[in-house]
Amino acid sequence: MVVRALDGVGGALRGVGHVLALAVGWVLILLSATIVVEVVGRKLFAMSLQGVDEYGGYILAIGSAVGFSLALFHKAHIRIDIVIRYLPVPVRAVADLVALAVLAFVAVELTMTAVGVATQSHAMQAQAVSPLRTPLAIPQGLWAAALAFFALSVIVVFLRTAVAVAQRDWATVEREAGLADIEEEVAGEVESAKRRLAYGEGAA
Repeated sequence: MVVRALDGVGGALRGVGHVLALAVGWVLILLSATIVVEVVGRKLFAMSLQGVDEYGGYILAIGSAVGFSLALFHKAHIRIDIVIRYLPVPVRAVADLVALAVLAFVAVELTMTAVGVATQSHAMQAQAVSPLRTPLAIPQGLWAAALAFFALSVIVVFLRTAVAVAQRDWATVEREAGLADIEEEVAGEVESAKRRLAYGEGAA
């Protein structure tokens, strides 16, 4: 029952994480186009769009927090694996669980800090020091929400991995928290290349 619930929640979080990452990707494309317009406007027409730098910073912070979750789901966070690959499977599983526990602690601390910053800005009705006078609680709140999603994702993966370790289900531990092997990385790159080629052919 617990396993089924964790698998269900984990699957839902993965789906939401991919949707959020796709949304951030489109926003970044829009930001890139806006920056091009800004550069051309400054160079040729001595004009400037207000707030490009400011909102670019907000998007970078929120997008990075969303990216943390996507990297977790794809096991793409950088890990030093020179030694751990050669450890016995049970020892490696425990090491993966400890790594997740540390990551969960960091994610929760980041979330609490971000929530505190957003709450304080809201209480003070703080605004950006810019002509747009953006209420800082809005971008900070979105940043905190993205970090909270990351923290929740790590906790769910940690709990699922902990259950698998208790059941000595090494295959599930490897799937949830293990190192991405060479075959998985190559397969991921090939799949990404296929998607890019398909998109290019469709656009043409």
